[in-house]
Amino acid sequence: MYHVNTTETAERDLLDAALYIAQTLSNKVAANRLLDKADTAAKSLSQNPMRQPLVKDKFLAAKGLRSLPVSNYLLFYVIREKSSCVNIIRFIHSRRDWSNLFDENIFENIT
Repeated sequence: MYHVNTTETAERDLLDAALYIAQTLSNKVAANRLLDKADTAAKSLSQNPMRQPLVKDKFLAAKGLRSLPVSNYLLFYVIREKSSCVNIIRFIHSRRDWSNLFDENIFENIT
């Protein structure tokens, strides 16, 4: 079993998405549904985080980045075998050009 950690950046991504849905799209029900689905998805990573393949971007795959679909979003995470941890590092809409949103620094502080 793995311990699941979520970075502040990923938490902010998720809250921004939920606020956009609730306020801009005026759909609080959908916003709450997204929060629930993201929570369920994050918790599921404690059991079998390797079920998702590495991303196709070679640089990011070399860093161990994987993604898990959550509605129209992607939950990005890395697995640290030594510490039995899954670190969720971003939560991004699937239609965004997400490969440019990751830089070297985002992987440095992951346990």
